[in-house]
Amino acid sequence: MNQKAGSAEPHTVRTEAVDLQLAIFYTVARAKGRSVHDARKVFSHAVSALHITPPSGLWVDAAMTSAALGRTYIISSEARDGAESILKDRDVSTLVSEGEDSGP
Repeated sequence: MNQKAGSAEPHTVRTEAVDLQLAIFYTVARAKGRSVHDARKVFSHAVSALHITPPSGLWVDAAMTSAALGRTYIISSEARDGAESILKDRDVSTLVSEGEDSGP
């Protein structure tokens, strides 16, 4: 993704890892301070909206525990860079339409 630094961010390669990182960023923004259960709901909605398959349940548990604490799980530096490029001029809360993710 760094090799595209000179190009506009809409040309960032949207891999599943980048979309998964976007879902994590979204979840942290929406679920910080909530329960892990609520973070899982937000993440599940984001993953569904972005049409990606999350990794195993144990991985999701660890990532959502971090999200509920306001910490972002980073999949890889490439995924993080790609997601940050997409979010450069966009609010993370606009990634997924409002609905089920708003939680209790």
